[in-house]
Amino acid sequence: VCLRFDITALKRREQDLSEAHAATDLANARLIDAIESLPAAFLLFDAQERLVVWNSRVREIFGPLTDQMAQGVTFESIVRYAAQHLIEEAAIHPEEWTAARLEQFRREPTPRELRLRDGRWIRCLDLRTSDGGTVCLRFDITQEKQREAELSQAQKMEALGQLTGGVAHDFNNLLQVISGYTALCIKGMEPD
Repeated sequence: VCLRFDITALKRREQDLSEAHAATDLANARLIDAIESLPAAFLLFDAQERLVVWNSRVREIFGPLTDQMAQGVTFESIVRYAAQHLIEEAAIHPEEWTAARLEQFRREPTPRELRLRDGRWIRCLDLRTSDGGTVCLRFDITQEKQREAELSQAQKMEALGQLTGGVAHDFNNLLQVISGYTALCIKGMEPD
């Protein structure tokens, strides 16, 4: 007895699945490449606030914090570590700062700027995803802050220069009056 089966449809399905997996792998590779090429630290948390994926810029910006990071670590534990070791304004009361930061993050994430203990500035942008997760972007804005400080200092110096020039002009006007009256007084006096 010889049995023959037409497995053409099965082979087509296997090939289609193989192509679908290849397309998915390519799409995943492109997505990872896109995340890595971002100019910001990128962290993605799921709806339970567990870390799903992050890019290498996280290490560039936060350094030792990345030693605490692993897939599944909670946003709260990352914030707690940052409060204890990295964030300038959290240095005195890290637990209070952590509680306030978590409450603000959970209620409605809003952009904020943080100064790190090493003097750098970070802009934080948190965006909710459609499934309840959160995309966290962290930008190093230290140079921007330095330029703002330099501009502010230049504006102060310009204002001081204008004020000094105005005072000098007014003082010169008074000296001209005094000099004129002195010249008139001297003219009217006898030589002795």
